[in-house]
Amino acid sequence: MGQGEFLRIRHEQPHAPGAVGSVWERLRGFLPTLSEVKAYLFLSPLLILFFVFLILPVIASLALAFMQWSIGGVEPNRWVGLANYVRLADDWRFWTALRVTLAYTMAMVVIPYSVALPLALLMNMKIRGRDVFRTILFLPVVTPVAAAGLVFVFLFNTEIGVVNAALIELRLVEQPVSWLGNANTAFFATIVMIVWSQAGFNAVTLLSGLQTITQDILESAALAGASGWSMFRYITLPLLRPTSAVVLSTSLVGAVRMFAEIFVMTQGGPARATATLGLYLHEVGFKYWQLGYATAISTVILVLCQIANLVSARAGRVDWR
Repeated sequence: MGQGEFLRIRHEQPHAPGAVGSVWERLRGFLPTLSEVKAYLFLSPLLILFFVFLILPVIASLALAFMQWSIGGVEPNRWVGLANYVRLADDWRFWTALRVTLAYTMAMVVIPYSVALPLALLMNMKIRGRDVFRTILFLPVVTPVAAAGLVFVFLFNTEIGVVNAALIELRLVEQPVSWLGNANTAFFATIVMIVWSQAGFNAVTLLSGLQTITQDILESAALAGASGWSMFRYITLPLLRPTSAVVLSTSLVGAVRMFAEIFVMTQGGPARATATLGLYLHEVGFKYWQLGYATAISTVILVLCQIANLVSARAGRVDWR
């Protein structure tokens, strides 16, 4: 039998039904079921909106960061590669904004959490008027940032501000302090407003974590000899780590993206003492209309937000063994 005859006979032999069934079963594993097709059809409007209004703008912004793209500029819009990022490396305003942003980040992580944790412990106690206190504490969270910022501008006003009036009445200062007009005090004045606006959210979030710690756990720890500080240090704080990670994540990302609070109170001044990356992005993009360079700045903000998320996710890991 020649080679050609052997191949012809082999081709004419039927395949084993078991092999065909096995291949078909593997293919069926990759195909969506009827219920999955229906689910995707119901989700399709949301998926289309998600793709059009989130995914496409992100892709477009990543591409725009590699272009010289200005509105009303003398230079033509063109592809410039990494030129915008090289410009960032030599831009002292960018490095100043980055330094100010990192300073706000440290302050917004440490101070609001330090204020929120005692408030959460207080709200977790069985005291009279607890529900009213929780409502009042959460009011700054739902207050519009513009309205709150204007209120604090009047509070820190040099001539008619309540803060200066109280300090002079208490004889802590002799002359009114220009809180928002001095580079040495503007940062701390804005921090007061930010802590006021965020402490309530952080406290309520930590309260939700405290309420997941059941009485059985606390009673078992008490039987083992834990009490007071040791109960808080070795039982409450470790069990609060996942919730603390949520607070840490929102604080970090909020600090990196911060814009409205500073824009309302100081607009980045004086002498760029409060100019964050968000404010510098707004200045470059909507004052000078250098959209390509502004998009490069937004890419840096995106990278910093992802780093903040990774840090908070790492900090929130709990070994339950």
